[in-house]
Amino acid sequence: MFNQRESKEKPTPAKLARVVIKTTTMMFKASPLGASFITVANVIESVTPSFMALLFGVTINTLTNGDWQGFVFYVVVILVLALVTTITARISGYFNLKMQYDIQNYALEQLYLKVNKIPIAVRELKDNADKLEIAENYAASLGWLFPLIVQVVSQIIAFITAFLVLANVSLAIALVVFAMIVPNIVLTTYRMRKERRFWKVNSVNRRKGWGFRSQLTDQKVAMELKLYGLSHYFIKRWRHYITRDRAQNMDMYRKLLPFETAIDALSDVVQVAVLLWSGKQVIDGTLEVGYLVTIKGLIDSMSNAGGRLTISINQVGLEILNAGDYFDYLDLPEEEDGQMLLEDTGRPPKLEFRDVVFTYAMNSEPTIKNVSFVVEPGEDIALVGANGSGKTTIVKLLLGIYQPDSGQILVDDVPLEKLNKAAYYKRMGALFQDYARMYFTDLGDNIWFGDITRKKREKDLMSAVEKARLNGFLAKLPNGLKQILSKQYDEENGTDLSGGQWQRVALARGFFRNSDVLILDEPTASVDAKAEYEIFQEIAKNQQGKTTLIISHRFSTVRKAQKILVIENGRVIESGSHRELMNIKGGLYQEMFSLQAEGYLS
Repeated sequence: MFNQRESKEKPTPAKLARVVIKTTTMMFKASPLGASFITVANVIESVTPSFMALLFGVTINTLTNGDWQGFVFYVVVILVLALVTTITARISGYFNLKMQYDIQNYALEQLYLKVNKIPIAVRELKDNADKLEIAENYAASLGWLFPLIVQVVSQIIAFITAFLVLANVSLAIALVVFAMIVPNIVLTTYRMRKERRFWKVNSVNRRKGWGFRSQLTDQKVAMELKLYGLSHYFIKRWRHYITRDRAQNMDMYRKLLPFETAIDALSDVVQVAVLLWSGKQVIDGTLEVGYLVTIKGLIDSMSNAGGRLTISINQVGLEILNAGDYFDYLDLPEEEDGQMLLEDTGRPPKLEFRDVVFTYAMNSEPTIKNVSFVVEPGEDIALVGANGSGKTTIVKLLLGIYQPDSGQILVDDVPLEKLNKAAYYKRMGALFQDYARMYFTDLGDNIWFGDITRKKREKDLMSAVEKARLNGFLAKLPNGLKQILSKQYDEENGTDLSGGQWQRVALARGFFRNSDVLILDEPTASVDAKAEYEIFQEIAKNQQGKTTLIISHRFSTVRKAQKILVIENGRVIESGSHRELMNIKGGLYQEMFSLQAEGYLS
């Protein structure tokens, strides 16, 4: 997909203009002073070489003509121009660095704000996930793009200025030099376009190579690499893909080498010829000797400006594609939010699925097929079924992450899409299979993140710790709730947690939220049977009068639910209490329960 997507993109004039305008606007928002100064400094820097070349020529002419006062005047002017250029260059370097930081922070902030506004279902699409990865990687490119744009404009000004000043001295020489520069510009443009095309074509090879390389230094897979003896093989595969990526570029460079060498040699010959012609003009008295220096300086200015302009234009083309990915992501549609607020009835809301059908974007068949059920306020309900049956999808639909193809999801008889999501989520708490692990901060934060609208009081945090049965673990931590949960972020005082310990931390976060509805998707998959029993004792005690929805494969947990929904192939095929479902002869629930019980007894 990356290869297909990238290979189709071209820096068209419309895309170029769009990105240039958006980038420039963003630059002046993020760093108005820096962007302004860099623009002015680059313009000054672009015209200075041509005027300096002209001034050097005039200065030498005044000296040869015996005009001492004129000579001193022009020397002072040259000094002033040199000082201005030096000072602006130094200050410009400072502002360039400052702007890099400012725009990168600003660009990433805008990106992360946008991510939060895009529906999770849209973000999960492969193409959009790829866009986000590219946009995040290239947010820093925006900081480089503006100086490149300014450089292009400055180099155009420098080239035109040098040509006009040289034409004022000798139009014939100006035209000859212009003709000399054009072949080099054409060849350089061709080479850089080829490089960019190879970069896109080989993106898959490059990504595969990076994939193998990243595993070599990933501590999470270090033991497996060592156990299976994979390190040398991964190095070999990395080298294979990277070599393929670079082979085409090297082949192109070999083929272009004779042409580039010939053009450079021709340029040297033309410059010498121009100098010989100019020298003859000086001897004949038709050209003042100072202008010989001017001509040489202007030829260098035109050549340098032409060469840099070619490189900058091609760099801008590449960076526009990169920055374009960033702006493309910012243009993705945002989540539409309802305005209605749930009425505060002093009880959990009633939740209802009414003939709901849902199909994932990449699938042709629905994952959820005409599902209907009601969760009454304060009810304890469980969803069971094989992996892939649709249990987690039902939870995501309930949270509004996906929208049904047809049917309705009602919350206190109000369609979910009409509710304000932030207010609705305040009533909900969840522990998902892929729960968050905030390694970079302490235990207290990991629990408090369950509801950051509450004050971070130790009493409340400890209450959540007790409910999640984290007391024993906490007692062993030297820094208590202030303990950083990874040695990676605090080698001396940090602590690495096991999977079961992280799951208890996530449970504590759910308890701290103290929501009306608690969703538990395999909440005890990483803990032992004794810990599971203790945790569910706490859940039962603390969820009295509240709604609990549990997804679990452990029937010792499921059997205690007031109502159990059995899901198969996206349909609710059985519903009832444990006792009722066990009385259905040949039923799926009875079969699954018996198989699991047999496993314990055998």
